[in-house]
This record gives sequence, structure tokens and C-alpha cells, in this order.
Amino acid sequence: MEKDLIKEQYKNKIKIIPDAINIKDAKEITDFIDKYQSDETKFRGNIGYAHKKGMGYRAVFPDNKAPNLFKEIESVLTKYSNFFIEQCKSFYKNEKIYFYGYSITRLEPGIQLRLHQDIHESIHGEPNRLAYSASLYLNDGYDGGNIVFLNDFKSNADFPLYEEVLNGFMHHQKKHEMVLFQADLWHATDLLKNGTRDALIFWATSNKEHEFKGFDSDFVWYPL
Repeated sequence: MEKDLIKEQYKNKIKIIPDAINIKDAKEITDFIDKYQSDETKFRGNIGYAHKKGMGYRAVFPDNKAPNLFKEIESVLTKYSNFFIEQCKSFYKNEKIYFYGYSITRLEPGIQLRLHQDIHESIHGEPNRLAYSASLYLNDGYDGGNIVFLNDFKSNADFPLYEEVLNGFMHHQKKHEMVLFQADLWHATDLLKNGTRDALIFWATSNKEHEFKGFDSDFVWYPL
């Protein structure tokens, strides 16, 4: 499997942006995770389903949590969501997109994220609500947890995992890098073997009605 060099069939679907966040801003977000990852009003913690070990902590808003819970870091989050939307409009040549929401994510050893599409209704409610996604990687010092993409995938499994035989495109992401991709691309990670991986996830929608309502909002799509 070819790694890190974007294959031809993905070149119009994925963009890798190095040094997308500065050290100070990345630390502000990781400090927020350190402070609140055990606070169930903000983060949801789950043991990894794939291998029944490893913890994943996610603050997903406005899908599951209210944006006003995150006003403490409103400025830094807004800075990079604006950057994400600018990159989407430029790379995909699409001006009719709107910012949808965030996931602040920490993964611990033992976690492997399943193959999924961000447009799938079990992820974000209504099919095709999302147009584009991005992962902004905040740290290094971990082994595994690399993002991988597939154009086409069919499985009858409830929790399909990526295997090398599927011959997708795996990217060994670097600290402070943003990986931008179409939301209909199948994606997953390989097993996170060691260390902790922190990331800020963004989503964009083509539906104006689903646009992010701001950090004063208490609106939640699917409260948990």
C-alpha cells in the first residue's frame, strides 16, 4: 500500500495542509482537553469498541453538546473553522458551503476508528447533510492512529475496520497538519498503539439551515 503520497484517484478529494495551526493555539486546545476531558457536561468518554480497550474522549457540538459550553476557547476555534471554510471554498471551488460544527477529540492507546462516511445518517442524522470534513492534528509522540481513506467500500459488519488488503490511501499525519477531505469518502484509522492523539475535527455543510449558530447558542441536534 502506498503511504503519504496522495494517489491519483484522491487528488481532487483530499488536501494536506502542513503547519495549519501554530504552537500557541494548539496548546490552548490541548490544555482545554486536559482540563475538561473527564467533565461529562462537555466530553463523552468511551472505551474503544473495536478492541475493547483504549479511551476516546469527544466533545461534539452542536451534534451532542451546546456550543455555549465552549466559549472559553471560542476565539481559537473560530479562527481555525474560518480557515477550514476558506480552504474548502478554494480547493473544491465551491462557494455555497457553511460551517457545521466541531469535534474536539483525544484518543488513547487501543483505539481504532471504524470505516465510515461523514455523510452517513448514523453519523450526523440526515444523509448528505455534510459536504466536507477536516482533521487538524494538535500533537505528536504517538504510534499508529493514522488516517486512511477508501473511495469505495461495502461491508455487512456493524463495525468495519480498515485492513491493509483493502489497499486504500493511508496518511501518516504530522503535528499541526490539517487533512481536508470530502465527507463522502470512507475513512478510518489504523490501531493507535502508543501515546495519545489529539485532534480538532471540522465539518462543512451545503445546507444553509444547518449552519453553525455561534458560541452563544444552546442548540443541540442530538443531545446525549
